[in-house]
Amino acid sequence: MGDELEPQFPVTLRWDGASWRAVRLPGKFEGAFLCASGSSRTDVWAVSTSETGFTTVFRFDGRQWTLARRVQQDVTGVQAVGRHRVWLFGGYGDNWFFDGGSWRRVRLPLRVTATSAVSEGDVWAIGWRDDADGDQAVVAHFDGRTWGTVSLGSAFGSPNDQAFTQFTSVYAAAKDDVWVFGTHIGSSPDHTGEGASDGQEIPVAAHWNGRLWSQVPVPHGWQLGAVIGGTRGAVHVAATKLDQEGNSDYSAVLSHREDGSWTISDLPHPPGAKPFLSSLARVAATGELYGFGFIETDDGDRTSAIFVSDAS
Repeated sequence: MGDELEPQFPVTLRWDGASWRAVRLPGKFEGAFLCASGSSRTDVWAVSTSETGFTTVFRFDGRQWTLARRVQQDVTGVQAVGRHRVWLFGGYGDNWFFDGGSWRRVRLPLRVTATSAVSEGDVWAIGWRDDADGDQAVVAHFDGRTWGTVSLGSAFGSPNDQAFTQFTSVYAAAKDDVWVFGTHIGSSPDHTGEGASDGQEIPVAAHWNGRLWSQVPVPHGWQLGAVIGGTRGAVHVAATKLDQEGNSDYSAVLSHREDGSWTISDLPHPPGAKPFLSSLARVAATGELYGFGFIETDDGDRTSAIFVSDAS
């Protein structure tokens, strides 16, 4: 028999502007953190999952972590929308909203994979739903009362084109400024105007200006991931470069500027190693950008890493 894996235990670190320090969790819970969201520095929510099937929800009030909820179900995301108010996403019927006093189960028209919120009454989600022809990528919106699916019109081409699109991230800066990023499995020629061979992954993006959705060209050769907003209308996307075989090579940050241009920012890394990103965050007070991921050596060894940039 093979060696058993050592159990994992979630840990939290907090940056106070000068240094990182560990913040103790309320007890010892096996598992690993899946996602986190906060409405302010005194209202942060984090979700930990484990192989036992239990999902644990923690809340940080600015001083300490407390246990907010523990359920035996899959969770795909958490979205804070105001002080003591948060969404917990899972399957179609396994979604919950906490209003500050109690948890309420809510059924959604999709299985959520990522979310972004302008306010409690303006929440966006991406994911997929089961259709007769297979899984279908879906965008949904919550208007403060109900959830409904959203049509992107012709932003990603014809309905046949959209059937081969998978959404990876969403960012809502305002009610008239929403971004959706994803990947299209290309056929030749592809609907973006650049030639693509059958089966090639093509990065795609769509933008909502409050009236209609429009397609935004994205540099090819990248797999798009987490997204965060910057200053002066900038949007930053964690992107992984794909090699000729479609394998992950390294990560960088793709930034879309207000003038419509894209810039690519390489991440610092030691010789003989490559950087990879899994998530992004921005400190509102300073504009600093944080990237969270790891460094991988040519031998395959990985070390967790936090990348910092003052570019916003």
